[in-house]
Amino acid sequence: MDWFISPLVGMFIGWVTNVIAIEMLFRPKEAKYIVGKRLPFTPGLIPLNKKDMISVAAEHTVSVVLDSVTDVKELEKTEQFKLFNRILDSHWATKLFVAPNKRKELFVKSTAALSRDPKIKEMIYNIIEKQMDSYDIDLLEGTVRKISNTSLKGIKFIGAFTGLVIGTLGIFV
Repeated sequence: MDWFISPLVGMFIGWVTNVIAIEMLFRPKEAKYIVGKRLPFTPGLIPLNKKDMISVAAEHTVSVVLDSVTDVKELEKTEQFKLFNRILDSHWATKLFVAPNKRKELFVKSTAALSRDPKIKEMIYNIIEKQMDSYDIDLLEGTVRKISNTSLKGIKFIGAFTGLVIGTLGIFV
């Protein structure tokens, strides 16, 4: 009759450890201290590495954005060129006095300057980094959980299943 206890305990332990591991991604939000020493794994992985994550994401975003405006084949069809024209058309003077062929030339020269000038890249990076840093960590957690809800449930299930298998094997060993 006790043969089912070991698999159930293993299943429970596997599920609980994966639940804890998932929670450790987001929690605790701040470092915890005992006798002046920071407890390991506090804060959670995402709060602890938020600055590095933002830095890498901002760097990649700058590269992607600048590459997308400089690597154009059919200029008139790109969203970047449409946006550029929309900005030009927002002022009556440029709407009237900047001809279509000049718009292309102006766009190409502007985007080339954007991609070559390290100060401009740094300014764009700083803007993106500041905006991303203002993104609330609780909102980030909610977004990640919403997007990956099915995967997180799957991870918990895998933990439970692995624990069940190990618990079952433990009966025969």
